[in-house]
Amino acid sequence: MRPEKASIARDIQNRLRQSSFLFVVGYIGMRVDHFSGLRKRLKAVDAKLHVVKNTLFLRAMQGLDFPKFGPAFCGQNALVTGNGDVCAVARVLRLFSLEFEMPSIKMGMLSGVPLSLAQVEVLATLPSHEGLRAYLLGLFKEPAAHLLRTFSEPGACLVRLLQLKQSKNKLVE
Repeated sequence: MRPEKASIARDIQNRLRQSSFLFVVGYIGMRVDHFSGLRKRLKAVDAKLHVVKNTLFLRAMQGLDFPKFGPAFCGQNALVTGNGDVCAVARVLRLFSLEFEMPSIKMGMLSGVPLSLAQVEVLATLPSHEGLRAYLLGLFKEPAAHLLRTFSEPGACLVRLLQLKQSKNKLVE
């Protein structure tokens, strides 16, 4: 292998080692402005889109303990890597592909475990970290609020009863 190609393969290996996830997307037919827009959206969620030659990617994979990609890696492909929220990245890819019908998500990998297209779709539908935290906080606060309502209801009932009695006394007078 020529030195410049070996250098590119090492660069791809380094990106894959440093990334917590990998998505393989096919970009056949994408316009340049759409591709740039996708890169901007992915950058917002701490991910990068890299166009690589298939042969260089496969050579880079030989030096890693990743599973073989097989037929999923054919045609014009790009790699999405990063260290951010994998659900947010999957959501960006899914929404972009619904909006422009490209790119096609071929497969993914999370912490060295291959993901099918269906699993990537499930990741895209999961709420963000902030959404999950808010939901969990709501679950923690719910019993306390219910307990507070339970304890305060007898007192509120007594107040309403006294107000009713007072208004009835005013009507009698």
